[in-house]
Amino acid sequence: LYATVNHLAERLSAAGIGSRPVVFICHSMGGIIVKEIIGQGSQKDASPALRKISKASVGAVFYSVPHAGSKLADLGWTLRYLGASPSRAVAHLKTDPHLHEMNSVIRNMCRRGKLQVLSFSEGLPTKLSYVSTHIVPHESAYPGYGEFQVLPDHDHITVCKPRDMTDASFEALVQFLSKIEANIRQ
Repeated sequence: LYATVNHLAERLSAAGIGSRPVVFICHSMGGIIVKEIIGQGSQKDASPALRKISKASVGAVFYSVPHAGSKLADLGWTLRYLGASPSRAVAHLKTDPHLHEMNSVIRNMCRRGKLQVLSFSEGLPTKLSYVSTHIVPHESAYPGYGEFQVLPDHDHITVCKPRDMTDASFEALVQFLSKIEANIRQ
């Protein structure tokens, strides 16, 4: 994950991301990667690209991000011993002390007013072959800080896809971004 985070930060920085205020909008594992970029960038030994992006980050919107990890990822990683072959990236979604540590870094940034956070959780189970389940349950989708909403009409796949401009997720997103914009203009 560290190589991915550094590579992505270099590419984003080369594209000019970090030269103005940034709000990341992320779904599922994308939120874990963004938290790594912002969190690692706040460390003293961070690369210039990570530092630049972290410093410019003013907000993050998390759609069904497994902040505390995913029991499904734990199960999938365990099943590899039985011949299943989950992606290596699944290892980064397991319930793990590192996720807790990175969540603490982001929580502290939020408490100091350096980052605004809006999190959404899926309200409907997602159909997976023969079973339906919540991919990221509410207790993992809520990071313990920032604003939080359960979207009762969305599953893991549709949680980041508002149906129209009257969808609760769209309205909450627009309000959140408007609030950040107002803060930046002050």
